[in-house]
Amino acid sequence: MTVNALGISLRNLVVSKYLNGPRPGHLGVGRTGLLSGNISDLPSEDGNSFSSSVGTNVPYGRYWEKGFDRKVGAGARGGPQKPMTSLAEMKYQAKHPPGTKHEDARPFLTPALADMKEEIRRRLARAMGGELL
Repeated sequence: MTVNALGISLRNLVVSKYLNGPRPGHLGVGRTGLLSGNISDLPSEDGNSFSSSVGTNVPYGRYWEKGFDRKVGAGARGGPQKPMTSLAEMKYQAKHPPGTKHEDARPFLTPALADMKEEIRRRLARAMGGELL
């Protein structure tokens, strides 16, 4: 029960402290709540041990946790949406030079786990009837 409760506490901390307010890596689009709404805890037991995994199935969650590079400029999203003359194409390329932009990591899982480290150790030691290691 303690492991399950700790998983729930960690999930709640991620959502309330690290995914509340402006979303990680806001790129000028509206906040959808998809990432914060898809943080889950998954308790498991194999007979000898108990665990609880906290994470997300949202594909871009991993990128914000670790950081990433993305294409920008001409060609990043397929280029212009309508046919252009060669002069217009040259102007477009000059105004939107292709390149790569690095997005720094904006972690939400790792710092939440670090925040709870001592509480996890204390509660597990108490549940097992032992001393802190």
